[in-house]
Amino acid sequence: MALQASPEQDPLLQLRDIKTPTGVDWWPLDWGWWLLMLLSVVVLIALIVFIKRRIAFNRPRKEALKALGTISEHADDWPVQLNTLLKRTALSYFPKERISSLHTQQWRDFLLASCPKNAQALNEGLTTLHANLYRNSAQHTDFAVSHDAVKMWIKNATFLRQNRIPSFLEATS
Repeated sequence: MALQASPEQDPLLQLRDIKTPTGVDWWPLDWGWWLLMLLSVVVLIALIVFIKRRIAFNRPRKEALKALGTISEHADDWPVQLNTLLKRTALSYFPKERISSLHTQQWRDFLLASCPKNAQALNEGLTTLHANLYRNSAQHTDFAVSHDAVKMWIKNATFLRQNRIPSFLEATS
């Protein structure tokens, strides 16, 4: 025979139901998450500004390379076109007072100084270009060397970020 316990003595009857804790809400966020979001937004804005400035800075270079593709060796004035393209590109990145007065040897020295990469090949191509500038009729066999030198200068020249004219097209005026 089992002993019956009175309700006052039964410990199981004295237990209450277990209350589960409430779930942890993700809102409101802790200050660390706010700081992380703020930092992410600042980094994203800085990255967008950097990319936009870089694209704007390289726009004259890209336009010059596109214009270089339109110059043909069959044109009688290809040396003048190539030299004009070099001047326009330089005017897009350097102050007008510094570039506009340069000619012949000073101009070639400036081009060589602003592009230290592949100086020997660049010097040879620019010498050929300048020799053809002052001939009555340009030698079409020199076009490839001159064209490559101009392309090399446009791609590899070190341009200053300050004192830049906003557009390649504005350099022509």
